[in-house]
Amino acid sequence: MNIALRIINFCYFLFVLSSSVHAQKSKALPFAHAHNDYEKIFRKDFKSAVKAGCTSIEIDVFPRKGRLKIAHIPLFLNFRRDLEQRYLLPLRNYIAENGHLYSDPNVKLILMVDVKRNAAEAYAQLKSLGEKYSDLLTIRYAGSDSVKQGPIEILVSGSKPYDELLRDSVRYMQIDGGFGNIGDPKFNSDLVPRVSSSYGGHFRWRGRGEISEKELAFLRDLVKRAHNDGRQVRFWAMPNRLKVWELMRREGVDWLNVDRIKKLKWLKKGAGVYITHPKY
Repeated sequence: MNIALRIINFCYFLFVLSSSVHAQKSKALPFAHAHNDYEKIFRKDFKSAVKAGCTSIEIDVFPRKGRLKIAHIPLFLNFRRDLEQRYLLPLRNYIAENGHLYSDPNVKLILMVDVKRNAAEAYAQLKSLGEKYSDLLTIRYAGSDSVKQGPIEILVSGSKPYDELLRDSVRYMQIDGGFGNIGDPKFNSDLVPRVSSSYGGHFRWRGRGEISEKELAFLRDLVKRAHNDGRQVRFWAMPNRLKVWELMRREGVDWLNVDRIKKLKWLKKGAGVYITHPKY
């Protein structure tokens, strides 16, 4: 009887432990883009950004000897870890152990791979990785107009392989384009779902006082045109100020470029406008 009671208690302990682990999964923030995640101090993997709720992570890479080396500038590339070592393999292992990344198992993580040079070489290496990690990635088949869903999306920025992607019938990635792609039928929203530009190239407002009517009118027109064309909007180098974040979300900007991830906890407290996808 004593042994049976111990077995029951042990099983209950395992149940509570597994429930606790599941409860620790983060609530996803469908607008949070972690800028240059790999550069942050003490951040050795993707978990800090995911724990904060970020659903998009930016990673700068350089093609080097058959690998995509992670770095912002091309120094000491031979000693740098690569995209597979730092993200794809750990993500595969984590998902195999935990089932999914966020509290909502349907939420995907976007890896925005910012290619710093040689788009064609980087595309070939990304395609090879796509084949190797096909269990992990969302894959689009252009010929049959079908999609195989996966927990990870690859989005290419920087040196963008537009033509290579357009020619390929099996697509392991999409492109983070520019505002010039809005209304472009050749590179439609299936190829270029997100369009991005520099915040400072369009706005003088840094979150002090009120945004000017001219800048607000520009923002509203841009978001409307992008959404009507099926694109999402992102500004890089955005001020990490709550007032800026709040206005951008309220006006329908899809992605907040975040450097100060800890500050996201303030947005996590507010539901409604902050964590709801804009409807378009």
